[in-house]
Amino acid sequence: DELEHYLSTEPDPMIENTLHWWCAPEWQAMYLKLSCMVRCYLTIPATSVGVERLFSKGHIIVTHLCNGLSAASIRALMCLNDWLLLSLVRDADV
Repeated sequence: DELEHYLSTEPDPMIENTLHWWCAPEWQAMYLKLSCMVRCYLTIPATSVGVERLFSKGHIIVTHLCNGLSAASIRALMCLNDWLLLSLVRDADV
């Protein structure tokens, strides 16, 4: 499992730019799915994200009857949805 392998390795204190590290061909080859997921997550802009798109997607998750989810939970659900559509995770794992 890519995640278990990655978590079992020692962190490199010399890494200055995490995104550049994950974009390096050797790490993309070693962690094919994980690197795609990380690059998806790390490239989320801090602001000016297509607000209309996010609100329309968020409305599917947060309805008037189900509005107790935290912002972090909503972000996690949206990431999981994207990763499922890209076949980066399996339905059974979610």
